[in-house]
Amino acid sequence: MERVQRELQRRIASLVLVELKDPRLAYPFAITDAQISGDLRVLKVFVSIDAPAPEQEVVLGVLQKASGRIRHLMGEGLELRIIPEVRFLLDDTPEKAQRIDQIIDGLHRD
Repeated sequence: MERVQRELQRRIASLVLVELKDPRLAYPFAITDAQISGDLRVLKVFVSIDAPAPEQEVVLGVLQKASGRIRHLMGEGLELRIIPEVRFLLDDTPEKAQRIDQIIDGLHRD
């Protein structure tokens, strides 16, 4: 399962870079993780976007709108019976880590 997730993550990252030419994707972003459901029908793709919150939503919207096309392209050459539905989600791990650092720093100052 882990191998399938990594392969799908790699394939989607490549497709997004090569196939999507939308100017709203001008902000730096990275595909940080991919998690496939147990039945292989849904692939959650986590994206970290280096932009203010409103622009993050725009980039995420562009990716979500292109998910059908990405799914179709991803399926070409894949040896899976089911091509999973692709769902792009915002990876908020960096923001959570920063918030935890702020809390720890505040405790050390007290």
